[in-house]
Amino acid sequence: MSGAVLRRSGSWAGAALVVALVLAGCSDDGDGGDEADGTTTEAATTAPPTTGALEPPACVVAGGDCAGEELGVLSAPGTDLTGIDLTDADIHTADLTGATLDGARLAGADASGADLTGASLRDADLTGTDLRGATLMGADLTGADLSGADFTEALMADAVIDGANLAGVVFCGTTMPDQSVNDVNCP
Repeated sequence: MSGAVLRRSGSWAGAALVVALVLAGCSDDGDGGDEADGTTTEAATTAPPTTGALEPPACVVAGGDCAGEELGVLSAPGTDLTGIDLTDADIHTADLTGATLDGARLAGADASGADLTGASLRDADLTGTDLRGATLMGADLTGADLSGADFTEALMADAVIDGANLAGVVFCGTTMPDQSVNDVNCP
């Protein structure tokens, strides 16, 4: 492998694929195109969801059961996680931008600092979820159960909360969907 260059492209899973291609005799010249031996390296820039490990946890799939799991810094932008069970899971600072979490169960989860920009959480259960400092700009929370969730200092500009259950929700220093800042129910 002398002269080989390993470039990390967004996740360690992508880097692992580049290593596998190099070890198999393929080269990644960075153009994402076909190589001399007929293989392509385009997949090296598209990685599955990860938590900093080389392989994503088996539970991180649509309908998966990750209840109570310590998922560290989950990275799954644009991933379909419809119906996933993240009850009491630790997904703080997760990157779930544009992910589909419709019908997901996140009750009691630690999603503080998570990036859910443009995510779809239609009919999701977020009861008692810690979303302090989370980014939910443009997220769709239509019909979600947000009762008891903590949105302190969360960014919710342009989020959709039509039909959501807001009983006992904490909005303190929260940028609301209309872009106003809510300080009404600070503890």
